[in-house]
Amino acid sequence: MLHTILVFFFVFLSVIILTPLGIIASIISLFGLWKYRKYWISFLGRLFALPMIKISACQLTVTGKENIPKKGSLCFVCNHGSIFDIALLLAHAGRPFGFIAKKELSFIPVFNFWIPMLGGFYIDRKNTRSGIKTINKGIERIKAGNAMVVFPEDSGPKISIIRPRG
Repeated sequence: MLHTILVFFFVFLSVIILTPLGIIASIISLFGLWKYRKYWISFLGRLFALPMIKISACQLTVTGKENIPKKGSLCFVCNHGSIFDIALLLAHAGRPFGFIAKKELSFIPVFNFWIPMLGGFYIDRKNTRSGIKTINKGIERIKAGNAMVVFPEDSGPKISIIRPRG
């Protein structure tokens, strides 16, 4: 219980401290330093995630980190059990990344600032055409040499394609 209270307090305090720094990074990027913004934002993400993991007192073992390329196109495909997954990626991916987030998160203050700052996009899971456009934006980001994270959750209706024999 104490760890949970400490984590929530830390998240609240981090938002108060790190969001202005994120705003400063956005303003600086307007002066031609756009390519450095993703590294600054990634640094701020680690600055948030590492202490949060430490405070939570989770026993964590990271293996295979050396296999993650530092540069170039990359798509992480992960299971998504909780919001803690994002913190683990921020802390240990070793490089900047964006991710595809459900549209509903765009209505939550702070999330609606940080998700795009990290290079993320919102997907409307109820609108297939819009969802495909969002996925294509993510693909373009990957083709441009960036990293993206996708959490392919099993949350929609099952669609089966039946093909005739012969």
